[in-house]
Amino acid sequence: MSENNFLDYTYNNKHINETDKTKLLSLYTTLQSYNYTDVFSPDSFIKTRNPLFIKTRNPNKKNKPDDDYVIRKLAICKKENRIFKIWITNTDNPFTNDVCYQMLIEYYFHNVFFNSITDNILIVPETYKYGKVILNANNEILYFYEMEYYDTEKYILDSINNLDDESKIHKINYFFDILKYGYTALYNMESRISVFQRDQFHLPLADTCIYKYIKSLDHNNMLIYNDKAVLIDFGEVSRLNQINFRSPGWRQDNSSAVYNYISMKNELKVTMEQIHMEQTLRIFDNFFDEALYNECYDYSTSCFESSVISLRTNLNWEQNIRKDSSLVLVHDLSNKNDLYKKINDIVKTKCQVNSIKNIMFYYWTQGSHIPWHNDGCHNGGITIYLNKVWDEDWGGIFLCKDDETINGFYPKQNRSIMQVGGIEHSVAPTTKNSDIRFTIQIFF
Repeated sequence: MSENNFLDYTYNNKHINETDKTKLLSLYTTLQSYNYTDVFSPDSFIKTRNPLFIKTRNPNKKNKPDDDYVIRKLAICKKENRIFKIWITNTDNPFTNDVCYQMLIEYYFHNVFFNSITDNILIVPETYKYGKVILNANNEILYFYEMEYYDTEKYILDSINNLDDESKIHKINYFFDILKYGYTALYNMESRISVFQRDQFHLPLADTCIYKYIKSLDHNNMLIYNDKAVLIDFGEVSRLNQINFRSPGWRQDNSSAVYNYISMKNELKVTMEQIHMEQTLRIFDNFFDEALYNECYDYSTSCFESSVISLRTNLNWEQNIRKDSSLVLVHDLSNKNDLYKKINDIVKTKCQVNSIKNIMFYYWTQGSHIPWHNDGCHNGGITIYLNKVWDEDWGGIFLCKDDETINGFYPKQNRSIMQVGGIEHSVAPTTKNSDIRFTIQIFF
């Protein structure tokens, strides 16, 4: 059979059978388009649980920006008690349909498990609508499916907050047993229906620190709610029961079949390491339009060269943030300045941020840096790079940790990096021969 798309590849590699393929084709042909406001309410917020950011380059686009990517994340709508699994890709990505099929495969098998539950210790959330949303402002397509939301963190905290330390340990061990029973129920169901979840699970160790316990659970695809185990992720489901032969997914810890498919098509190659962290990291190239970028650049340089405008320094930062860094000069942009409104509007539109705390222009002198930290007092931060030219040998690289791997992004002109949820990150020192590093810093 000719492998014309990701669905063919998945079928030919026996992850799905003939019946599955027929039903998936039906889901694809009936896929509906929605307006953003028809799917997400104003109180929805986006987060990423085990997110993946993949950036790819077309070999025929020499010396051009990397335009093809996939971002996988979750959106939570607490008011309506819904959670949305989301896949976002740019409209020009030649593998857009394959991203759609990846969503449909997960949605389809999610429902297979939901309809197959016989053990009352295990919950599979009910699913609702699925479809796509065209994000015209960002030239992106958002594929999604909707399911019931179980606020497991709140449930665990409510169960344990008023207990003494000894009772907390007993309660956590009780939760530990629930997970074990949940895994047993899942194994029995897999054997009965010949569909295998095949993802990685981790049993957290009992700990008197409930917050550490919750964080360990958040790496799982099985959570706890109302004394039951909740199975929430179906990205690795397959008809194959071979753990070493991973199912088609977008995850870093697997030899993803979609990579094999892309490689076989020989149209794209991965040029950037996947960011696989609990929190959200997004990279925007050409963040501002040309006019606004030039306005920001001109304003930044004029403030730096001005003899009237005063700049504060990093000398008043906490010692653990400053350490042995050279001077970083800071100019706070007034919220009464027209430029503030322009930047604010772009940030809200592109980054889907409801409100920001401030906008600052930073000037990084030679030898300046920021050691490892996680912006703990903020929900997240956005950095926009203004230098028209930046030699990679000048340092000043944005660094972030992915388990034991450190990923780096150099300050490319008009690039923006958005990080949310306490990602450990730092800025490498600039060299003694570097230019001043001009950036915009925003916290929210």
